[in-house]
Amino acid sequence: SMSYIVICTVACLASGLTFLSGFGLGTLLLPALALFLPVEQAVAAAFAGAVVGKRVLRSVTMEGIRHLVAGLLVIVGLGLVAGLL
Repeated sequence: SMSYIVICTVACLASGLTFLSGFGLGTLLLPALALFLPVEQAVAAAFAGAVVGKRVLRSVTMEGIRHLVAGLLVIVGLGLVAGLL
């Protein structure tokens, strides 16, 4: 539903702000998620995001980023062709 899209968008924006602000993901993600979820669930989601992000960050390569961006561009292109975007 629409609330899931809003929560995912806010989470992505909060994680993007970590690059600019210098704060950790949990510091910015927890208050953002607490706006939409009960506090217990927000804490668990922020913790899970931080743990998974830390493990994934170790395996990120430039080739992987290129493949991800290419895949996302294909998805956006298909969405535009289909009239969804």
